[in-house]
Amino acid sequence: AEAVRLAQLAADVLTAQPGPAGPPVTAGTDAGRQLVEALVSAYRNWEVELTAWFHHHPDPRHRAFLVAAAALEGAPAGRVLSAAEALDARLAGTDAPPASLGHAGVRTLVETVDAYLDDDHMVRYRRARYAEAVLDFVITDRADTFQRELWRWVSELPLRGGQRRGPVDRALATRSAELVLHTALRRRTPEILSQVAPAWSRRAGLRGALVHVLGIAALSPEIGAAVRQQLYRWAQGSSNPAVLIAVAEVCGGEFADFYVEQAMVRLGHLARHDIAEVDEAVLTALAALWRRPALRQPVLLRLAHWLADDQPRRAALAAVALNLLGRPEQPRAGDGPAHGPVDPAHGPADQPTGPQAPVRQPDRVLAELVVATPVVQDAIGVALGRVLDVRQLPGSVEALLHRWCDAAAAAPGLVDALTHVLGRTVTAGPAAARRVARLRALLTAWPATDDPARQAELRRHLVDQLRRANPIAACPRPAPLLPSLLSSAAEEL
Repeated sequence: AEAVRLAQLAADVLTAQPGPAGPPVTAGTDAGRQLVEALVSAYRNWEVELTAWFHHHPDPRHRAFLVAAAALEGAPAGRVLSAAEALDARLAGTDAPPASLGHAGVRTLVETVDAYLDDDHMVRYRRARYAEAVLDFVITDRADTFQRELWRWVSELPLRGGQRRGPVDRALATRSAELVLHTALRRRTPEILSQVAPAWSRRAGLRGALVHVLGIAALSPEIGAAVRQQLYRWAQGSSNPAVLIAVAEVCGGEFADFYVEQAMVRLGHLARHDIAEVDEAVLTALAALWRRPALRQPVLLRLAHWLADDQPRRAALAAVALNLLGRPEQPRAGDGPAHGPVDPAHGPADQPTGPQAPVRQPDRVLAELVVATPVVQDAIGVALGRVLDVRQLPGSVEALLHRWCDAAAAAPGLVDALTHVLGRTVTAGPAAARRVARLRALLTAWPATDDPARQAELRRHLVDQLRRANPIAACPRPAPLLPSLLSSAAEEL
């Protein structure tokens, strides 16, 4: 690893300090010695040079410009100067000082920090990886309170004019996100992400950058475990709705492709907060996961756990999710017609065709249950049985069951899956008779469909299967005891 790092440093040094044209540069020439010295200094993170610079430059304004140039290397000079003034004011605990001709200007400050202005008037350092070294130096050379203020300052860099309600500078948002991510990974300090999360999660223009950074960090070998734990703590205990929404967006992203169980656990904690906008973010994340076929059965299994939860609100949200996920996906711009699963009752050739023929798509959740493992099918059935035991049945559960009945009536290939799931609601645990009664009441209240005859036939089938599934009704009844005793007594007489 050190050999790779040294090779990368050598390439960066050669890029920052190209040798003179002419004969090849060797270690014995002045140019060669300068390159070797620069490589050694870069390998040592320019610590000797920075220690000397801070010793000779006690002016806070100069130091603030040094840090601002490091955080915004390659940015316009005026933007770097504004950021430096904001950092100086923040650390001094005062408002930003007014512009004055009595202070050093950009050119003087650039020269003071050993940087230069390129042809586009962008601030750049002459030394390889000097910006990283500057940040490392001030972070390790100052107290924790300075580090917190530093990253809060970084979190406000994309806000034009430093106003929290002002417009977002997209280029600086990207630059700041890269700085935060790179520093957190390089220094293995996930705490940096916690410093910027509150500010960035509040702004729609910055939340995307935060979600991107958290998603990459959560999958990284350097700080992945710590970031995943932080996502869990936020999901479970944060009172900041903006942070909770950001966690939901992370869980709906690439993170779930590698850690679907962890993503669903965190979404489950978010579902307990009873915050409408957080619920909406959870449903959006679930929809994103559902669009990936490989994740559908793990999602169904976890939704079954939510549905069986003792907390009615999360159970109701699980039913809402199952209802929404079952609907045919709406076409996106440029995608053409919506694409849903093929009707299990008919082959692709049997589907209606032609410009005037509407394509009937079955409920996507029920269609997934057709091919699901018995574990998933049983989990959904058992969970619904738990819901039927509560005194007040959530309206979302009633709507879900009616939707599934509609889908089975329209697609006979879904009937077996629905029958199995409803059967498990009866056989899971005690109080089977009460569950049968509630299901029969739901079937009686099933709103009319376009095909009354098919609806009546399916209703009779389901009622009959529920009766068969009822362990009490299915048991053969013993002969009445009193008539048997009377018969025996008569024979003896």
